[in-house]
Amino acid sequence: MERMDVSVDVLKARLQDALSKRTKVSGGATEAGKVYITQRLQQSFALAEDEMRKLNDSYISVEHLLLVWIGEGDGSDAGKIFKSLDVTRERFMQALEAVRGHQNVTSEDPESSYEALSKS
Repeated sequence: MERMDVSVDVLKARLQDALSKRTKVSGGATEAGKVYITQRLQQSFALAEDEMRKLNDSYISVEHLLLVWIGEGDGSDAGKIFKSLDVTRERFMQALEAVRGHQNVTSEDPESSYEALSKS
């Protein structure tokens, strides 16, 4: 986000505000040790898998989910937030390439290899 001059604090505040307005599961409907996801999140993961394939990656990573949500535009709260901050697929892809270069996601922890030279 910083590569696109998007304030992470503003983005985080807007996303947290949108999440705080969502319905929450609590009480007897929850079971210790189990995680339930919505149909929408399940669909996001399926679309993220498509993005993973388009980028010739081996694992789904956060950038794949972000591409899905950025692409939703006015169709979701997240999409509206990204749109309001001028986060487009094109700008995100440029920033992503600057961060990860031509590396693909080939491990469960791809961030550790991004910008490896600048970290040393």
